[in-house]
Amino acid sequence: MSVTAIGLKNNFGKYLLLSATEDIFITKNGKVMAKLTNPCQDRVQTAKSLFGILPKDANLEESKKIISIAWLRHCFQMILLP
Repeated sequence: MSVTAIGLKNNFGKYLLLSATEDIFITKNGKVMAKLTNPCQDRVQTAKSLFGILPKDANLEESKKIISIAWLRHCFQMILLP
């Protein structure tokens, strides 16, 4: 769902409740400026995206390296959101 910054300001409680079930994209002058989201859902999606990326025979150090790279990719996706 998308809402203008003024619309968010005027109906913040409504959009805060909606953000528990869906992402709210906040626009200003027609451009997306921010995203209001459920932090718990974001963690679940991150965990799901990491599932299955480790080889069965990976040792602890290899596992840490793979997970670090995956986490950095996730963070950059959040920063570069259009």
